[in-house]
Amino acid sequence: MKARYALLAATSAGVIFLVALGARLGFAWNQQSKFPHDALTVAMFSQETGSVAQSLAMGKGFSSPFGKETGPTAWLTPVYPLLVAGIFRVFGIFTRASFFAVVFLNALFSSGVCVAIFHAGKRVAGIGVASGAASLWAIFPNAVMMPFEWVWDTSLAALLAATILWATLELAESTRWRDWCAYGLLWGLTLMTNPSLGSLLPFVLGWATYRARRETKRPAMKPALAAAVIAILCCVPWTVRNYMVFAG
Repeated sequence: MKARYALLAATSAGVIFLVALGARLGFAWNQQSKFPHDALTVAMFSQETGSVAQSLAMGKGFSSPFGKETGPTAWLTPVYPLLVAGIFRVFGIFTRASFFAVVFLNALFSSGVCVAIFHAGKRVAGIGVASGAASLWAIFPNAVMMPFEWVWDTSLAALLAATILWATLELAESTRWRDWCAYGLLWGLTLMTNPSLGSLLPFVLGWATYRARRETKRPAMKPALAAAVIAILCCVPWTVRNYMVFAG
């Protein structure tokens, strides 16, 4: 009976998520004790994300990525700085409470990767591979350290990349417009978080289109085109803002 419960726990996405979250929060708690309270917030928020989030929280717009008043910027895409700015508005700018809130959010993002990996692996190769791959991410040293070490979009980008993999595998058996439109929205969020992931878009969208047509025996080109258009439209407001600010 105990062996059965142990097996169920080891192959549960929820349990793996909790193990991952515990590892990340435990590492963060251990590391923060090594820093003076004032130095902790200054050191961790001294990068571009913290500076832009500070400007946003103070009502100065998307600007000043280097800690000084340098004017509007497009140095970063908006999603993650806006999240950090929201935390600043609630917990204060460059406070210890805001730092822990950001670390907790990063830890949630990084741990959520386990869930996406688990479901993607389950579709590809079964429960054994799924739980093994998710467990490896749960204890992967870089993934454990990153939520504390860097106030950046890294953990969120990893979650979005893994979710795109999972969604692409699911989408490969669907021609429903709703699914493809949601896929386009997911890509839009991803592009506004970390544009470098956009290099994957033509390949995964092309593969999903091919697979959907082969599996369902129905045309998938129009839904795929809709997904691509939605992803591009999600980027239009940011592009227009940049044009108006820097070239208008």
